[in-house]
Amino acid sequence: MLAVQWRQIRQLILGIVTAACLGAVTADRCGAYYQDYVPTKLLKLRPIKQKTVALDFGHDWASNVLPGIRAENLEGQFSVSGIDSTGASWKISEEEPRDLGGSCYIADVDGNGKPDILLHFPNGSCGLPFSSLVIVFIDLNGRPHREELLSRFSLDKNGVADIVKAEAGEGSIVLQQDLAFGRQGQRDMGYWRWSAWLAHDCKLIEARSAFATKFPCFVFFTNKPNHLLSKNSEVLEQLFRKAH
Repeated sequence: MLAVQWRQIRQLILGIVTAACLGAVTADRCGAYYQDYVPTKLLKLRPIKQKTVALDFGHDWASNVLPGIRAENLEGQFSVSGIDSTGASWKISEEEPRDLGGSCYIADVDGNGKPDILLHFPNGSCGLPFSSLVIVFIDLNGRPHREELLSRFSLDKNGVADIVKAEAGEGSIVLQQDLAFGRQGQRDMGYWRWSAWLAHDCKLIEARSAFATKFPCFVFFTNKPNHLLSKNSEVLEQLFRKAH
């Protein structure tokens, strides 16, 4: 009887260990999955320097993210408030509920000498892990300017990997990824669509080219990592625009 019980306990422990190992492999794979489809000329890009305020804040959270600027997520209602250089108060509130919390970083994204606030908000959808990146730009007068992009953002304790230094001048490029579809004969084809947004003067401006790459560009989704750009970008872009 004791032998049977011990064998069952051993099987239970083995099952727990196996599940944990598979979970770790899956987690690593999910982290690498994003990098599997980055265009070749973008692979060596490195994110701009960012300061982590909160890697994973929750449903209820508050922090003085910059001198005179406070971010709060109270019962899922997110807002940023502060005082400008004239002493006038301001406040920006998210229209969407942020019940799942998010991450917060600080960086001078547009290169105007004023630190900006980066907010990453996951969504609760099942399927592709698209999420929101909200950038609260701070201008020279201490006033806020909100911009938002939806993408499969990659981030960790060092910041958002998709924000890279622009090639010339001040500012940064934010890389955005969308899911796009095409058709060849009777076969449906899936692609990752990449676009680039230049952060300049407290706003995001869509860039048509950067890093020797014409944007938007498309990478074919295969069962193996792929970094080659599709030659059918014009047709794929027309289909993407039509679908959106």
